[in-house]
Amino acid sequence: MLTSFKIRNFKSILDMTVELDYNEGKAPNNWKNLPTLPFLKVDNKNRFVPVLALFGANASGKSNVIEAILTWQNLIYTDVALNTVFHPNKLNKKYTSTMFEAEFFINADKFKYIIEYNQKQIISEKLFKNNKTSYHIALPDIFDMSGIEVGSYNTQHLREFFNVELAPKDIDSKQIQIRPFFTAATRKFPGLADLSLIGNFLSCLGIFQNNKDYSAPTKHFGVVPLEEITSFIRKLDIDIINIFKKDPSSEPKTLRQIYYDNLIKVMHKDIDGNEVEFDMDSEESLGTNVLFGITELALCALKNGGIFVIDELDRSLHPLLLTKIVELFKDKDYNKKNAQLIFTCHSTDILENKLLRLSEVAIVTKTLKDGSTIRRLSEFEGVRNAYDFRKMYLDGNFGGIPYPYI
Repeated sequence: MLTSFKIRNFKSILDMTVELDYNEGKAPNNWKNLPTLPFLKVDNKNRFVPVLALFGANASGKSNVIEAILTWQNLIYTDVALNTVFHPNKLNKKYTSTMFEAEFFINADKFKYIIEYNQKQIISEKLFKNNKTSYHIALPDIFDMSGIEVGSYNTQHLREFFNVELAPKDIDSKQIQIRPFFTAATRKFPGLADLSLIGNFLSCLGIFQNNKDYSAPTKHFGVVPLEEITSFIRKLDIDIINIFKKDPSSEPKTLRQIYYDNLIKVMHKDIDGNEVEFDMDSEESLGTNVLFGITELALCALKNGGIFVIDELDRSLHPLLLTKIVELFKDKDYNKKNAQLIFTCHSTDILENKLLRLSEVAIVTKTLKDGSTIRRLSEFEGVRNAYDFRKMYLDGNFGGIPYPYI
């Protein structure tokens, strides 16, 4: 469960912390019997929101929040060159490096991972567990592995691996860290249990930017059975009676590969009741393609207690379908494993049906001085859950709206 995500110097963002704690004071009256989830619980002290909706004007930086989370995932979960994920603020050069700080719970343990880097090197990398240092690397002076040492995986062994794989010396005998320790160590040392746990956590982080450009939360298509995706989509009343993989005997592939290889087919009924095959990519609407990808990632998050992050959830979707997707994460019957949904949105319809609470709606604004900033409705004085969020937002009470003068 993600509890906060701090971003420094990434595109329009100078210094922002996305908070997911339930910060409305005491729990709602009779909250245990409410039909929807007001919060998710780790224990009796820690409560967090199942949903966070980001609103704001165009170019306010909402999408950059989503892209920052995707960049963080790519940086520490895949092998990427630093210069491809370094995107500093070009309009305010207050900082020379980018930093991501993620806090999250895995079971009852609280982790914090911090990485700071520029286009050439990782400046610092830290992992904390329950407020104690697991490891800390900041060349040339700091290489502390004391919190993760186990058995033969001692500091000397880990340092030797680090020197060869992640920070070899240059011709001047200087070391710079060029890849995250976490990325390589997770694969090389499966006995480092905490790193494996975090790797599993990241594998359940699905990020969707458009109908083909998304980070699948699992490596193989079969983790969420196609029958489950089909069953859910049929409930949404879009006239599809079946979805199938064209060549079921082929090797397992990621959903993205299946899309690119044009292997997804759908069935409709014609006027005479006969089943007719359609190609998903070329013959179905953009909305159907988007909905298919959203469904796979949403169901995977709900099934595994993961996190679904999506830019413009309302894009190409009817407002009623938008509401249903959000309701999945608020519904006690669907969300039994503390899954979370983080999304950007322009459709304000979802603000007027009392589905979202004060802690679950955030407004993103931007200035040259401060870059993109974020503020949840629970931080505005005098706002209550009973109020009409939509009207207050469109009236300009929270900011984050355009002021066209055409």
